[in-house]
Amino acid sequence: NDQGNFDWSSILNSEGFSKIFGGFTDEYENFIQTISNNTGDIEACQEAFDNLATAYINGSGVLENLTPETKEVTTAILEQMGVMNAEEVVAARLAGEEAFLAAKKADATIESENLAEASWNDVSAVLASGKAAGVAESYLAQLALSKLDFSNNPINSENDINAIIAIADAAGVSKDYVNALEIALINLQNAQAGLVKAADPIEAPIKDGAVIQYKNVRYKVLSAAKKTVAATKGLKKSEKKVTIPATVNINGVKCTVVQVGANAFKGYSKLTEVTVGKHVTEIGKNAFAGCKKLAKMTLKGTKLTSVKEKAFKNTSAKLKVAVPKGLKKARRQALLRKLKTAGASKKVVVK
Repeated sequence: NDQGNFDWSSILNSEGFSKIFGGFTDEYENFIQTISNNTGDIEACQEAFDNLATAYINGSGVLENLTPETKEVTTAILEQMGVMNAEEVVAARLAGEEAFLAAKKADATIESENLAEASWNDVSAVLASGKAAGVAESYLAQLALSKLDFSNNPINSENDINAIIAIADAAGVSKDYVNALEIALINLQNAQAGLVKAADPIEAPIKDGAVIQYKNVRYKVLSAAKKTVAATKGLKKSEKKVTIPATVNINGVKCTVVQVGANAFKGYSKLTEVTVGKHVTEIGKNAFAGCKKLAKMTLKGTKLTSVKEKAFKNTSAKLKVAVPKGLKKARRQALLRKLKTAGASKKVVVK
């Protein structure tokens, strides 16, 4: 059918569809919820169906003993199951198997004997090894996401979140899905941290490297002892105004925001105005690079002393920076020089 004209909601009342796919609980429920709430969003419906179809194929066991010798037979079986792109699926699986075996040979930490038995950690290790590329990388990334088990793989740091997001990107999922996944992972990490805290009340409520999401911005604990954090990444590139607060609350602890991290808002093409909290001392490399419409920045404090390389490259030529009235002329001039060195237009104004 033409995807643009297909009525996804027609599947809701299909008894045959439910019998075939209903056993894949998570993917089936996600698909039903998606087409119920987003009937007009073709991309979201197609992505949900693709995930369900992938679960169906993997659950059938057809691909588990796939070899180059059984390629044609496996393709025929998948075609009989209604898989229109059976040849592509088989080719991707074989490429994934080849990459898995190559990585296993080079990395003794990969425990599984074959791809069918591989855990999230093993598939992730294959992707990290660089042995997979093209269709193999995409296939393994999708397989890795299907094997992700948070009960056995707790989210302990920002690096854990970044690794999962990178795999989601490699799997070819939509940007909206990636953003939603990132927020969910941050919330999950905080929930897991809360469970640990409840089980062991002696443990500190925050740790170095812990992250939270607040108003579409990710914050990372720089020092639990000093209760300082950095705004490390914006999570909604369509925003026109962004505010970096003076403080954020992490697990009940009030933390001071002292940095805007490297690349934090890079490429926010619609951003026109940003407000920076009074405790910020540093704006990192490329923090606002590519924010072509950024024409106004308000500094709430006088502590900003470091503006890293290219932090304001390719921002608006009309950029004006508002500073507190008490900031002395020499400090204003010093800030102006730093902004220009960091890529701001020669016409940038500090007032």
